[in-house]
Amino acid sequence: MDELDERVTAAYAARYGHELDALVLDLPRSETSAAAVLATSLARLRTTLAVLLGRDGSGWMRHRRTILAIVVLAAVALAVID
Repeated sequence: MDELDERVTAAYAARYGHELDALVLDLPRSETSAAAVLATSLARLRTTLAVLLGRDGSGWMRHRRTILAIVVLAAVALAVID
């Protein structure tokens, strides 16, 4: 907790990007790339939409708000990654 507090305090005190970079240089890097995360997320999205819509597409009216929210979140995620 002390280390976390020190890093957070330093992050809030940072004024430039290179100061933030220095705070994470000693942390282990993730082996997961952004492309892999996106591919997994899109696969889950396809599965979720298939379940919500049903085989004949009749689920659209019952779940349209949820489906639209998922699509909007996916679009935002794509925009952030690019």
